[in-house]
Amino acid sequence: MCLYRIDRSVKGGACKLSGERPVCSRVSGGLAKLTRGHRGNRIAALVEAPLRRAWELLGDAQAGGDPELRSQVRSAVALGTGGFRDRSTGLPLNRPEWRLLFSEVERFLKQEASLTHAVAWPITGEEEGRLAWLGLAQTPQQPTEFAAIEAGGATIQLAVGSTVGPRNVVEVASDPLGQDAVFERFAEGRSADRKAFHVCFDPKHPNKQDGPQCIELLQREVFQRSAVRRLAERSNPRRLYGLGLAFGEQFRSYPAAAPWPTKQDRAMHPSIGLSAIRELATLLCPLSDAEIRPYAPNALAIQHGDPRGSGRACYYLAYRAALLATIQPVAAAAAIHAAEEEQWPRGAAIAGDFFPACR
Repeated sequence: MCLYRIDRSVKGGACKLSGERPVCSRVSGGLAKLTRGHRGNRIAALVEAPLRRAWELLGDAQAGGDPELRSQVRSAVALGTGGFRDRSTGLPLNRPEWRLLFSEVERFLKQEASLTHAVAWPITGEEEGRLAWLGLAQTPQQPTEFAAIEAGGATIQLAVGSTVGPRNVVEVASDPLGQDAVFERFAEGRSADRKAFHVCFDPKHPNKQDGPQCIELLQREVFQRSAVRRLAERSNPRRLYGLGLAFGEQFRSYPAAAPWPTKQDRAMHPSIGLSAIRELATLLCPLSDAEIRPYAPNALAIQHGDPRGSGRACYYLAYRAALLATIQPVAAAAAIHAAEEEQWPRGAAIAGDFFPACR
């Protein structure tokens, strides 16, 4: 949950985010996974505790909350993203337990905060991409034209737009090709797919992993026919931002350029050349997790308690390199730039789709 301060005095009646940082709370466990497959009479009990905890944290000053700001909330929107979508189509699934879940979220928000306006529903990948672009457009000194690529576990979105004119013009492409969905397709798929995937993922014999071959495999078999590729190819080059866990991890955990000094902290690089990510995949793919550690000791791919999660660093690096190679036509100066990871909630906070006063 996040609290955003909104300025409605913008010319034309649109809303604008305040320059102050939002107040947010985070509670582990996604509601989609928590409720999937449960009977309707269990939904309210399952979601009550995490919703209440997140709401309480927003008002807990010792935990970074702001009780005064929370008391000023008048409207709220709760949106379901990748976890609520079909892995094959990328569209929201119409499951009865989730219909009840969204009704329960609306009830909770109206009851706890005495809100006059609260809505909750799932959104498509295209909607998420548009909201992320709108969130980025709120950044001061943003160029009038820019693009954003977001890669999550289930879906990817490319949004290309311009702030020139009275209203933002944004075009979005989305595919059900998130990094986890693609991994499962190969690692748990047909025998031929599993065999071909050894160049990306062979934890028992990492020296047989091959970065360039993995990138080529993913470009050919995964991204070649993607909607994001088609949108990138018909778009003019512009500043490209990388969003989502996949790119956030690249900016935070790995060195940005040769000679590949150890990335000791989790501060974000401001930008990375697309070719550098490919070069890093080439360097690190044949290495074990222990051998990767001197380059990226904080990489999440090697911070695992379950041995079954080991050996995925090569795949994740190659996945990002292959996706970026696919959309390279839209990337000015063949580079990708960092941004705050949670952009789509920022966009949702000022979107007239959800808040009529912002139209």
